[in-house]
Amino acid sequence: NVASVALERHSRILDLRLCRFLLQPTMIPIHRETTVDENKIALCCTVLITTSPVISDPDPWMLEQVLSSLDLVGLSNCRTILIIDHFTEGNPRKRRPCGRISGDRLAAYEARSASIIQSAQDGMFGHGLKQLEVLQLRSWHGFALAVKRALEEVRTPIVCIVQHDLQFRREINLVPLLEIIQDEANDVNYIYFKRDAQKNYKEKAKSLHNLELGQPVNFGTNTPLMRLPRYFDGTHIARTDWYREKICEGTNFKPGQFIDQSLGKKMLDQAMKKPECMLVDGNNISIGVHEICNEFGCWMWCGEEEPLIDHLNGRTLRREGCHKSRSYNNSMQQNGVGQSL
Repeated sequence: NVASVALERHSRILDLRLCRFLLQPTMIPIHRETTVDENKIALCCTVLITTSPVISDPDPWMLEQVLSSLDLVGLSNCRTILIIDHFTEGNPRKRRPCGRISGDRLAAYEARSASIIQSAQDGMFGHGLKQLEVLQLRSWHGFALAVKRALEEVRTPIVCIVQHDLQFRREINLVPLLEIIQDEANDVNYIYFKRDAQKNYKEKAKSLHNLELGQPVNFGTNTPLMRLPRYFDGTHIARTDWYREKICEGTNFKPGQFIDQSLGKKMLDQAMKKPECMLVDGNNISIGVHEICNEFGCWMWCGEEEPLIDHLNGRTLRREGCHKSRSYNNSMQQNGVGQSL
């Protein structure tokens, strides 16, 4: 079939090494209202995007939307690595991830993977990206181990982790946040960008976990950060050395695991053991939150009330009649992005 032919044609490229493809100039003009120093961002940050099978396969539209949104925050000049996880045909277990999917879904997933690689090779990903690299894994990893493997290819001090169904909604200037992370005096290793699930997170932490997060700490102009008592897998920027040493090497992840569900849950459980408050810079903060934040340096950007990240529905998102959030549609229309190629 078409997918098998395409995969065979590129097998020599994909078998044992990282594949690098330089893209041609953007095909879809993106006009931001603000000026961002993209070159400064590119010098210090690498983008890692993880992908795995979705119901909308073989259509690559969802991934195209995510790639398009990188330009909204000035990441389009960054070295971008797409990590394609490996799956095999078999009977998937319903309750536990196992790296096996049905034959039909596997064929669709492989066709999408081949299409992405071909499009990158032909310069057809017209999203402002200057370089897209593809790292095709040869065994099933899952999110945690896929990120760990991809970090071996990162040479910048900061990494931005993006999942294939999470897109930026609108513009922000990442430069001040990157500067905060690079300044070791701040003890900030990780900055998370909230999605709808983390709306009113301060109140939810109090009502659900009896934890007091305190007021946001302002590290500079429009850079208020909220202490986080846990790690989230969603879109974030982080110190590369911290990720390797504290997260990847410090935790024994198994295939199929998410960092959020393993280490993130342990962090939260540890914080909940000490819900009583202490005074920190005039703020009442749970002792457990203070200790976890000091140990891991995880924070959430709260410069705007509305979430910066949208979740795309892989079950319904297709090139024709696809599901997209209203906020993202408005932003894309204003910036001339989001049309089909």
